[in-house]
Amino acid sequence: MSSLISINRETRSDGSRSAKQSKFLTPPNRSETVRWTDNVRHHQPGNIPLTFQSDCCKWLNSYIYIYGCFFLVIDCLIFCFLANQSICLMEEQLECKWKKLEEPVWAILMQKSYKNSTEDLFSTVDEIVRFIGKSKWLYEKLFTFCEVCVSKRSAVLMEGNLDALSFSKLVMKIWQEHCSQMKSIRLIFSQLDRSAALQEMPMMSIWEMGLTIFRSCAIMRSSIQTKLVDSLLFLIHQERSGEDVDHLLIRNLLHMFATLNIYREILEVRLLEETKTFYLEEGMRRIEIDDVPHYLAYVTKQLKLESERTEFYLDKNSGKSLISVVEDGLISPHVEDILNKGFDCMLYNSQLDDLKLLYQLISYDPANIDELKMRFSNYISVNVMSFLKGDEIDCEALRSLLKYRDFVSNVVSYCFSDSAGIDLAARSVFSSIVNKKSAKVNELLAKFIDMKLRTGRKQYPEEELDQETVKALSLFRIVDGKDLFEMFYQKFLAKRLLFGKSASFDAEKAVLSELKRECGSDFTSKLEVMFRDFETSKEFASGFKNYLTASNCLNSVVEMNVSVLTIGNWPSYPKMDIIYPQVLLSSMSQFEHFYMEKHAGRKLSWQSYVGQCLVAARFKPGVRCTLFVC
Repeated sequence: MSSLISINRETRSDGSRSAKQSKFLTPPNRSETVRWTDNVRHHQPGNIPLTFQSDCCKWLNSYIYIYGCFFLVIDCLIFCFLANQSICLMEEQLECKWKKLEEPVWAILMQKSYKNSTEDLFSTVDEIVRFIGKSKWLYEKLFTFCEVCVSKRSAVLMEGNLDALSFSKLVMKIWQEHCSQMKSIRLIFSQLDRSAALQEMPMMSIWEMGLTIFRSCAIMRSSIQTKLVDSLLFLIHQERSGEDVDHLLIRNLLHMFATLNIYREILEVRLLEETKTFYLEEGMRRIEIDDVPHYLAYVTKQLKLESERTEFYLDKNSGKSLISVVEDGLISPHVEDILNKGFDCMLYNSQLDDLKLLYQLISYDPANIDELKMRFSNYISVNVMSFLKGDEIDCEALRSLLKYRDFVSNVVSYCFSDSAGIDLAARSVFSSIVNKKSAKVNELLAKFIDMKLRTGRKQYPEEELDQETVKALSLFRIVDGKDLFEMFYQKFLAKRLLFGKSASFDAEKAVLSELKRECGSDFTSKLEVMFRDFETSKEFASGFKNYLTASNCLNSVVEMNVSVLTIGNWPSYPKMDIIYPQVLLSSMSQFEHFYMEKHAGRKLSWQSYVGQCLVAARFKPGVRCTLFVC
């Protein structure tokens, strides 16, 4: 084989190039490769160019011409040989570096001391990750090693026969130590975490890896899992029973379950089942020994405690489920017993706070509301019928009925939170019972309002008078046969106006406005005419007096006041044949003459039935008497 040569080019004056032999061969530029190769192909035997590259990262074409034959050889075999040597060397270096890391990791997990500094260990991890590019290899090594160590540490949980409290404390001790250890390991291997995040590698963080290992190698072992859940539920049961327990321990254990993401998987269902069993038994025991108010107070207390329990150490997401379980255990099975034993009694004794508490506790279920509504309606029915029983119903019975209706409205508003369904049911049953005796109730309402407007101001403050009247009118709204009320009210109003018995003209107007608002202007049209006639009569009286004075016809014996009423708008009265005294007939004739001067063509008809007179008489010497005749 000829010696190793290289071709140097020189550019001639005509632009062509010549080659000189030198000691080394210079590789051609890419643009010149074809022409250069063509020239070489025509070399004579003996001019054999050969290139060789010993560096594993680069290569050159070698041209071998042996006896006129050209061979192109790529240094693949040499490269592979050197690469294999490099890989073997790298694996040895990796194992050496891992050995350097393995001892401190083991020492951390076993709570022992180690010699290397944290900075030195951090640099070792950094070399592996950054300069060698073995992040995944290092991660798998660390994962496997931690699994072995955690399994060994947790084996103590399967030994011995510890009670619930001791076992729970041991689990918590191992868990807290594990968290502290993983924080130390995470500090050393932080570059591994960073590298995985930057390269978007499908690997968990060091902290998540520690949680996964503890979950699978410790807590999720069947024997440990069962005993831990049983121990935790036992501690919660003790607390519910009023015993002293380590609340912080329970809180930390439940926080561990949540951190390991196994709360719902292995604990929540068991917790809800145990809670339901506990409160079903407690409910059966307490409903037998407590009266309804005390039982309701107990239920309220337990709901508050469970809510505080949720806030303090239970998972917030299971709070609603837990409250529902308590309601299912303490309330749902006993709704009928509670209503049977205490509902009527609480209404009878006006225990409004207890009724309010009852409604708050059972209103979560619409079926409970329906049952409450039915019982409330029955209670109202019985009591309203007691006020209206018998044929003789007086104003005192009506007053009691109004007072009871006010009580029912207060119960619906305060105790039952203004429930539309309960309010409608109460109004319906009240109206139904009252309307069975609507004629009598309408008469009593008219009489009651007449009594309030005639004598109310003398006996009651104005505010109380208004309240009483409003209550009567509220009952009027639900009573049928309002034409009967109009007839009675018109009769009583006429007497108040004609005999001057109305205590307050403003109160009269207020009642008239309420009736108009409730029944419309058609209902009150006649009543309004009666008020206008009353005002007009005052004007006639003043005018008649002036007329008599002007005509010098004043009667010193008789003082007559006349009310002019419009026919058809006032109650009809029976005719009475009365023999009037001559002095009175003279005054009546004078009034007719006065009236016809102003209203020619009209006819006056004297209604003696509603007239009244005041007679002063002297029966015997020294005895004077005043007689009121109507």
